[in-house]
Amino acid sequence: MTFKLSSDLLKQAQDYSASSTMKSVVVRFTSTTVDPYKVAKSLGGTVRKRLSLVRGAALRVPYSSLLKLGGLSTVVWSSPDRQIRLNSDPYSDATGASQLWGGAPDSGGIGRPAAGLNSTTAGSSGPETGSSFLIRGAGVGIAVIDTGVNAADPDLQSADGGNSRVVHFRDYVGGLTTAYDDNGHGTHVAGIIAGNGVQSNGQSSGMAPDAPLISIKVLDRTGRGNVGDVIDALAWCVENRDTYAIRIVNLSLGHDAMESYQTDPLCNAVRQCVANGIAVVCSAGNKGKDPQGNTRYGGISTPAIEPSAITVGALNTRGTVARSDDLVCTFSSRGPTNVDQQLKPDLLAPGNRIASLRVVGSYLDTTFPQYRVTADNGASYFSLSGTSMGAPQVAGALALLIQMNPNLPPNALKAALMYSAERLNLQNASGAPLTAGISALTQGAGSLNVAAAAGVVGALDGTAAVGSVWLFDLPPAVTYIGGEAVETAQHIYHSGNRYTGQSAIDTRYALYGAGALWSASPGWGSGVPCTTDGVTADTVLWGDSVLWGDSVLWGDTVLWGDLNQTPDP
Repeated sequence: MTFKLSSDLLKQAQDYSASSTMKSVVVRFTSTTVDPYKVAKSLGGTVRKRLSLVRGAALRVPYSSLLKLGGLSTVVWSSPDRQIRLNSDPYSDATGASQLWGGAPDSGGIGRPAAGLNSTTAGSSGPETGSSFLIRGAGVGIAVIDTGVNAADPDLQSADGGNSRVVHFRDYVGGLTTAYDDNGHGTHVAGIIAGNGVQSNGQSSGMAPDAPLISIKVLDRTGRGNVGDVIDALAWCVENRDTYAIRIVNLSLGHDAMESYQTDPLCNAVRQCVANGIAVVCSAGNKGKDPQGNTRYGGISTPAIEPSAITVGALNTRGTVARSDDLVCTFSSRGPTNVDQQLKPDLLAPGNRIASLRVVGSYLDTTFPQYRVTADNGASYFSLSGTSMGAPQVAGALALLIQMNPNLPPNALKAALMYSAERLNLQNASGAPLTAGISALTQGAGSLNVAAAAGVVGALDGTAAVGSVWLFDLPPAVTYIGGEAVETAQHIYHSGNRYTGQSAIDTRYALYGAGALWSASPGWGSGVPCTTDGVTADTVLWGDSVLWGDSVLWGDTVLWGDLNQTPDP
């Protein structure tokens, strides 16, 4: 008999078949008419919560009933309600984001809006002209699903200091209505996304300093939580996306990838968010090396394995704006994904020694006092490292791009980020160049370049119909950051293939249509230059270097953020 249980849940069901101990699971049903309370009762269990976004529920059932659960005709799939924990440089300058704050760039330079840019008013499609068009994320809602937020932090206030830009708070841990963050990670992430740097006189500013934030607390004081609560939070974002103008979700959290993205419930929820027009940014995880410091592949966490998500690895800028000295952080998880063996991450963003907001007296603040840092004017901040810090930089960058062109769906934005990225020339420990495939599994499309991405987004007609040409200007091939010329990669990775050149973005292909998923066929045809880039061939090389073997030590796995990731030099 085939049981509709994930492999780890099936093993537990078989090992503890006589146990009456209760097990937390996430179950997806065949229909919305299935009553989860009747199902739970028939198994001797209880319902923790409904999960409408994935047509399921979080249940607690005895281990002895798991095989019965897996055989029910009304069940599509069941997985453990896995625990989650956190995925924990002058980044706004190093990524080119700050170049947009004084106005949108065009192909000729920074400081004025490109022809045809949409105004900041949602739904408008006319060009914005004049120097008053500031690109700072205003009006683009970003949901931070994390440990909460200190909404009273001065760097999260409106420009006039009168109101908090945390426009809504929701708490799945303590049920409180007033915003708080007893861990500190969520506030740090929020500061990377949207801190305005007022406490430090601009020395420590986030990516989108005018963006409104929606804080949803799913992780407790120590940074742990459950998949079911994250799914519930994502469902809330979909249901309330118009009320709070939610266009972006940041997930700097995850757990070990224990099953395919096709069956994993959290990946399914992320996929539904993207289908509903919300870009979901996920940290890749911090399993890029073993305890001895050797590089390891295959450590991408869940939900970062989901193709529709924008998966972000960590870059070490070495504390400089110039990009010529950048490296991939040793801890940053490399691809391919477990089970599905897909190419990830999608791109990199600074994630080493990132200074952002400090929550005095929080778990992180009291546990790791050595990470407190001080601005030149004496203001107190906090430094963390991890892919948790890279993801919010991409989330903030998306807010800037959406403000420029609000008609672009998530896949088009993801393509623009890939196309505009800087491809790094990576080497192994011996100084030899990495093969093309291993390089792609390490950096994805390359390093985030917001200035170049703005040039792409500003040249697209977001109102164009699928199948029509929508690129009306040439995006920049070179931008300037830290006094250096930075070339754009001009490529997009999809299903392990590398598509190159302007033809990959000049037409609004089916992939760039509203509601399209990244896992679907792009519809490019033979007109777009394509190569496997050695990814498929090189996957055979990482067989002895994966981290999956130690995943059995995690049991049900922990949904986490790298709150205390040791930084690189």
